[in-house]
Amino acid sequence: MNRLITALVFGLLATTQVAGQNPNYALSCDTVVANATGDVLAVDVTLSGIAAVDAWSFAICYDAAVAAPQGLVQGSAVPGLPDFYVAEISSGFVQQFVVMSFFAAVTLPPASNAPVLTMNFEAIGQFGEFTDLTFCNAGTPPTDNVLVVGATQVDPVLSDGMFVIGAVVPMGTFRRGDCDNSGTFNLPDMIYLLGHLFPPTGVPNAIDCFDACDTNDSGSLNLPDVIAGLTALFGQPTVPLPAPYTVCGADPVADTLSCDLFGGCP
Repeated sequence: MNRLITALVFGLLATTQVAGQNPNYALSCDTVVANATGDVLAVDVTLSGIAAVDAWSFAICYDAAVAAPQGLVQGSAVPGLPDFYVAEISSGFVQQFVVMSFFAAVTLPPASNAPVLTMNFEAIGQFGEFTDLTFCNAGTPPTDNVLVVGATQVDPVLSDGMFVIGAVVPMGTFRRGDCDNSGTFNLPDMIYLLGHLFPPTGVPNAIDCFDACDTNDSGSLNLPDVIAGLTALFGQPTVPLPAPYTVCGADPVADTLSCDLFGGCP
């Protein structure tokens, strides 16, 4: 019933819709590491945007054999008590629906990585196991991962997280674009990749994580990766890189590239 009400509410609020992901807005989920089975860790879902957000909804799917949600807490960035607020735990997924104000009297201010929901997960799997925390369209009817800005429905960039049981993040976890393994995706990464592809001294730059340099996720390193990276950084509009992007994660597409060492992830 809550999802049916929410679908109606969002339909009334959003009179227009912009097709495709808008790089000026993002929903992101944390990656956390539990030391042992039984640990309970807080996982934040954050929202970023260049303008005030009136409403949002999302669902996070997880492997119930690895992690079990113990409670949901309204995010610290959400001011006061919204006019409409639903946060639910279901089998295999968590969801949140928020309308700050039906009359636009209160909004979520423009922010970067503002926590909108804190999920407390208990590690119930074995040491070394992990589950992706993935934005999904779970529920009946399916939950949309959307924002309402003004009277416009916006599809944000979605950055998945991970819940890991063990001392280290599983091998191959990285952030796409961080080719020089500095912990930040920026112009020097593309310069470093060019130094690998076209070494001016004849000795290519060493690469620790080839997956991180494969910016277009084609399974090979070449000049189009440089172009994709520059477009993500400076394009008009910018085009987000394939996941995992902005947060640590594993490559969702199987290929022959390796990621032997990536210090930019916890």
